[in-house]
Amino acid sequence: MAVLEVLAVFAMTHVAFRVLVKFTAVGRWEQAQGLNFSPGAVMIIATVTMLVIHWQRANAWGLTARPVRDSANLGVLMFVVMAIAGAIVMACGVALRPVELTGWSAVIVSAVGLGCVALVLWTVQRWPGMLRRVPVAVSVVVVALVLMAPIAMTLDRGTAVGPIALAVAWRVIGAGIGEEVFFRGYVQSRLNEAFGRPWRVLGVRFGMGLVIASLLFGLIHALNPVDYFAGSFTFAWWHGLTTALGPYGWLREKTGSVAAGAIAHALVDVAAMALLAQGL
Repeated sequence: MAVLEVLAVFAMTHVAFRVLVKFTAVGRWEQAQGLNFSPGAVMIIATVTMLVIHWQRANAWGLTARPVRDSANLGVLMFVVMAIAGAIVMACGVALRPVELTGWSAVIVSAVGLGCVALVLWTVQRWPGMLRRVPVAVSVVVVALVLMAPIAMTLDRGTAVGPIALAVAWRVIGAGIGEEVFFRGYVQSRLNEAFGRPWRVLGVRFGMGLVIASLLFGLIHALNPVDYFAGSFTFAWWHGLTTALGPYGWLREKTGSVAAGAIAHALVDVAAMALLAQGL
């Protein structure tokens, strides 16, 4: 029953934000401005609704920032490792733009992503006190620098700051927070309740909740180019593959919170936006 519930909520949520974007004034404004707040907002509303229906406490589904230091430091560590790996991949001539990820380039990016997850989890397992020894202020500075980078680039070019600030905001709120609250907060937690977490890898206990949540996360990205209302059904399968194998579900299981994944997710998206703005 839990799987059927999750699939039904996933489908309804996806259709809801597509309808919102397509047929409402807010959605049309978002499209005109190149913004995408609606999906994240709908996902947060869906998660809160299911939380009430199941009469669950927010922290039972990882909807908490605690442990603050571990979550912040682990999220930033994951981002830094992924950024370094991404720079190496780009130096080897592999494009990281989702629309250009096809075939072997997507496989390579996926493999590198899994390697980053393994490296971070192994490091945290090998030195379990590491995250607590790093002052959380260090992570706050890194987060601030990454989020300010696109705005600084805009100021340097002398163009309007407002649109870029909004673009950063939707990547933090809509993608980083909204998607993690839904996929790792509701979906992964709800399925963990049903299937448990019987497996253990690199010190992280997990189960089918992580697997199914990751697959649905990949699917929703594969559906990005699809326009049901215009009869266009082009699927971004390679983008779906690379996102499905991402690190965020592992961070949720490691810390018990969606915060680390939300931080890493937001930073990755903002950094990617900055690179695209530079034509990289």
